[in-house]
Amino acid sequence: PKQVQVWFTETVDPHFSDLKVYNQARQRVDLNDSHAADAYSLLVSLRPNLPDAAYTVVFSNISSEDGHHVVGAFSFVVGAGALPTNTDALLAQVQSSQNNLNVWSVGLRWLDYLGMALLLGTVAFVLFVWRPTFASLREQMGEAIKKADVGVEQGALRIMGVSMLLLFVATLAFLIYQAAFASDSVPWEIVSNGALSNLLLQSRFGVVWWIRVALLIVAGGAVLLSWRRLFQRAKRPRALYNLLLFLSIAIMTTTSLNAHAAAKAEARLLLPLDLIHLVSTGFWIGGVCCLAILVPIGVRKLAAGSGERIQLLAALLPRFSVVAICCVVLLIVTGTIQALFDVGSWEVLWGSSYGKTLLIKIGLFVLLLALGAFHLLRISPQLRAFAAPAEGVVDVAGAGKARTTFGRSIRVEAALAVVLLVIVGALTSLSPPPPGVPVKSASGSAPLVYQGKMADLAYSLVINPGRVGMNTFEVSLKGRNGQPLKQADGVRLRFTLLDMDMGMQELDLMPVPNRPGYYTVNSIALGMSGHWKMTLLVYRTGFDDAQTTIELSVPEG
Repeated sequence: PKQVQVWFTETVDPHFSDLKVYNQARQRVDLNDSHAADAYSLLVSLRPNLPDAAYTVVFSNISSEDGHHVVGAFSFVVGAGALPTNTDALLAQVQSSQNNLNVWSVGLRWLDYLGMALLLGTVAFVLFVWRPTFASLREQMGEAIKKADVGVEQGALRIMGVSMLLLFVATLAFLIYQAAFASDSVPWEIVSNGALSNLLLQSRFGVVWWIRVALLIVAGGAVLLSWRRLFQRAKRPRALYNLLLFLSIAIMTTTSLNAHAAAKAEARLLLPLDLIHLVSTGFWIGGVCCLAILVPIGVRKLAAGSGERIQLLAALLPRFSVVAICCVVLLIVTGTIQALFDVGSWEVLWGSSYGKTLLIKIGLFVLLLALGAFHLLRISPQLRAFAAPAEGVVDVAGAGKARTTFGRSIRVEAALAVVLLVIVGALTSLSPPPPGVPVKSASGSAPLVYQGKMADLAYSLVINPGRVGMNTFEVSLKGRNGQPLKQADGVRLRFTLLDMDMGMQELDLMPVPNRPGYYTVNSIALGMSGHWKMTLLVYRTGFDDAQTTIELSVPEG
């Protein structure tokens, strides 16, 4: 062949994507003219008069839809012979400098998520928790609560100032990182090699980045103006807080536009869900940080031993609990839907780096839920009881102990929330397992699982145990509407051993009773270890045959 062309499931960024072709001696045999053939494919020319042999194609691809980077490889044979066995080593050599799961990617994403959570969470805490609490206690507590109000509002503006600084640093630093990472160069070369200008002026990432910077500038101005009004004129910045609430959500929208959801075929559904997930996270985690930072400021403005501190906490916590419960419900719903699209099966959840990181995130989320439940069900009733005792006498010692317990537990919850954002940074640095890639456990004992699409069908193919000898082959088929396929005239697997010429075997799968769209069979079709090509075919009346081809390595039993 004179050329190699590779198609991708997402549009490619031509400035940061290329193909390389190697022979078995790991020598380049292409003409170094890799370029985009169209929006979804790359093309590279091969040197003339190459001998019949096995060759390996290595692709390095930046998605223009979500900005994520993927490096992979596949092999082909010209003439007779076996596929090369050194593909993994070659791929590891290429990937060594292009692993997106690194301290810079995770750290910068964490900084960004922390800044967004603090900004949105602080604005929401003041608008929906603190100010209603202040209004309910103003007549009862008089000047004392007014002093607490000024202290909390000033502390809130300081947190917003810090969050704006974090966001500006994270936004600028991530631009430098993305340009260096995408061009596989060091940061001080991104201007001279054109990577920075290409990223800023000729990519979707650049368009979203400029919008984000504009929003940050406006938000920074609103924070400075709020600061001036409160500190110089002692006026509450009411309208500016409403503006900051809108700007915070808009800034989060720019993050969603470069998230995994943006690259999915179901982006119209998943992008709003991702934004709701981010906003709920900001409300909850930012609010928890405000409880740990701002509430002690307000409490210290009140007289010790007067019962006012307990009254404040008893009125504040139930209001925050309402907001937190709403956020938790939204997080569970949106997170579950996103996980179904990103992971799709238990095998992928337990057998991939992305799935394992997601499990760690879920574990921390459960710990945060437990602490929140402790505050809601244990601490909050105690505080209300101490604030309005039946005998009319406040138990100062008991109230102080309850307040101390709350202070310690809320600081632990805030620390866990910050750690959770680190895991989120790692999760967004990873890419979900692509369809059609086998997922196995580290021990290799899990069955082989393949998922993907062919024509208008989504398929899941499980080979258990995935070894030489007797295997169970199970196929699940779903239509375009996501419902199980009701009728197929036939489901067949074809097997060809690539290491030697043994002809082609065919295997018909039988429908499973009372389970629409499921087909299975037991067979010794994989009778030898080695490299196999397997084709799945589905026959339906009135439709073209749907088929997909998978290459797999079968180990000894």
